[in-house]
Amino acid sequence: MSSIVKDVTVPAAPDAVFDAFTSSAGLMSFFAPFAIVEPVVGGRYHLDFTVTGADDGEEPDDDTVCRIQALEPGRLVVSFANPPLGPRPIPHKTLTIIVSPDRDHGVDGARVRIEHGPFSDAEALLERWWVRAWATILARLVKRWKSGPIAWA
Repeated sequence: MSSIVKDVTVPAAPDAVFDAFTSSAGLMSFFAPFAIVEPVVGGRYHLDFTVTGADDGEEPDDDTVCRIQALEPGRLVVSFANPPLGPRPIPHKTLTIIVSPDRDHGVDGARVRIEHGPFSDAEALLERWWVRAWATILARLVKRWKSGPIAWA
C-alpha cells in the first residue's frame, strides 16, 4: 500500500488558502467547475469535473459523494469517493489537506500538503492518474493566487 504525498507553497495567507479547500466557491476557483462543500464533519465534499461551469452542475447521488471526516483550522480530512472504473468498485481513499504558514514567504505564504491514499498494488493505474491530477490541481491553486480564479465556462 502506498499514498501520494505532495507539497506546494502558495503565495497567499494560510487562512485564505484553507478557505479555498473548504468552500464551494473556493474549490471552483481552482479545483473543479462545480463543487458542493458542507464544511462540517459528515458534510458533503463533491467535485464535478464533467461540467463546463457551476450552472451545469447537478446534485450528486449519495453513493458517489465524498464526506468530510475531520475539520479543524488548517486541516481537512475527506473520505474520497472514486468513480467506478470497470467491473469492481474502487474503495474510498482518504484525502488529508494540511495548510500551514510558510516561513519562506513570511506572513503571506502558505504551505499546502496533501496526502491521498492508500492505494493497493492493484490500483497502480489509479494512483498514477492521481499523481498527475494532483500536480495539475496544485499548479492551478498557485496560479489562482498569482493571476486570479479559473473562468471555467
